[in-house]
Amino acid sequence: MMSDSITSYSSGAKSQVRFPKATIKKDPRTGERFVIGASGEVSINQLCLETFVPPDLPPAEADVYKWCINEFREKLWKILKDADKLNKDKEGQSMIPGSIILGLRGSIFCLDGYLAIIAVDHPYNAVGSGNECCCGALHVSLKGNQTPPPSANCRTHLLAAMRAATYHRSGIGPPFHYINTRGEKKTFEK
Repeated sequence: MMSDSITSYSSGAKSQVRFPKATIKKDPRTGERFVIGASGEVSINQLCLETFVPPDLPPAEADVYKWCINEFREKLWKILKDADKLNKDKEGQSMIPGSIILGLRGSIFCLDGYLAIIAVDHPYNAVGSGNECCCGALHVSLKGNQTPPPSANCRTHLLAAMRAATYHRSGIGPPFHYINTRGEKKTFEK
């Protein structure tokens, strides 16, 4: 997770905009933690992180993917629509300008601009303009392993991946924020 840089096309000046791109939220009913994050417009990020209250999390034995499709997406779409944050693509379909990531019960789900839900089949992912660089660096540093390293080692891998994304993509840079559903938060390279 990173801050975004915004370039003013009229002046060519680049300025750093600092805002969290993901946060830990708690289900108000059960207290269970999950991670939600967004890329794209700052207002989309703020809606997801500050305003959006997800539907009650499914029971422990329920299929989380089906819950994402049937309940989570519907409620998220409604808040984005009510806030007038949907754009139209070339064919006139409504979409959001960005993408969303959800971490819940050991699973990661990504939602694209149309809020299509993709269940990620590896133990890491990223959203934003540097996501391919970051995921590629994580894949290489983990040597393709599907088991994440212990958390202290995990932060080392994540920091290396963020630096790779910074190196290969303009407009990406520190600070880097590490969070997980255990409540651990740390900011690197402020």
